[in-house]
Amino acid sequence: DGLVFTHKTVHSAGGPTRIENAKIGLIQFQLSPPKTNMEAGVVIDSFAKMDRILREEKRYMLDLCKKIKKTGCNVLLIQKSILRDAVTDLSLHYLARMKILVIKDVERGDIEFIARATGCKPIASIEGFCKEKLGTAGLVTEEKNWRRNHHQNHTSTKWDKDCQCSHSRFEQISLG
Repeated sequence: DGLVFTHKTVHSAGGPTRIENAKIGLIQFQLSPPKTNMEAGVVIDSFAKMDRILREEKRYMLDLCKKIKKTGCNVLLIQKSILRDAVTDLSLHYLARMKILVIKDVERGDIEFIARATGCKPIASIEGFCKEKLGTAGLVTEEKNWRRNHHQNHTSTKWDKDCQCSHSRFEQISLG
């Protein structure tokens, strides 16, 4: 038995599409640089200052990704954010280099179901990201399927794990 997850894995940065012995992290925070709470204009008057800002952003994103990798996480589910992008291209690049499979834009209403089905605990901040909150699966893989009579390419992620739950967006399947 397993779980079919209809969200696509992120391929833009060349990340993996198949993970055996998966350690699954489910995050509810953004993998993007922090934003200020107030509107402010920033004037950068030299290329050196611009380079420094870009280096700091890269370092910040790399540190976030290293903290995730340090826990042993190799599959990362990212909750959809309504305020801004939940993940940046830079963080996807770093996660792909670390061989972490990423699925983004997980709906908030699906979090509890996914947590029960995979055995992971939702994580609200990077400080709370630890290996004790990770779920597991024997195999996480992306497969392309053709829908009958529609000839559309459909991608699903299979979780090779018993799932005793039911939810409208997911199906229980036999992986035989």
